[in-house]
Amino acid sequence: MNKYIVNVFISKFDENGKSTNESIDYAFETGNLLEDRENAIQKAMDCIENIESRLPDGESFSSPLRAELLGWKNFNCFSISINLVNEDGDSPIYGTGEDDQYDWLEYEANIFREEYPNMEFAQIENPNGDLIEVIDTDLDFLLGN
Repeated sequence: MNKYIVNVFISKFDENGKSTNESIDYAFETGNLLEDRENAIQKAMDCIENIESRLPDGESFSSPLRAELLGWKNFNCFSISINLVNEDGDSPIYGTGEDDQYDWLEYEANIFREEYPNMEFAQIENPNGDLIEVIDTDLDFLLGN
């Protein structure tokens, strides 16, 4: 059976570079793949919106470049991924490298094409200039536009 997993990973590094990590997974497996996808994307958006509220006043999350400039000390970071999980394994549709993400979004569309034959798809251009078909919802969020 297909399902979606949203993974939230938070790291906090102190002045000595010692880290405290937290990983939270949210599973969406109702039997309705379209609903599960919508709920997973909404959960990821909610996490991004609310995650900074977990830090004490005056603290913020750092970009990887800023963390490196700080010598991997005194910084906080987080990552969020959305994975379509099935018998073939995990397919990260959000939170992966850009080139791979387009491949996974195309793979996801193929899964949906089997499950929802009347569903409409969008043609977009991947970083290599090739046209691919993907699910035509939440593309701005998924592709970071």
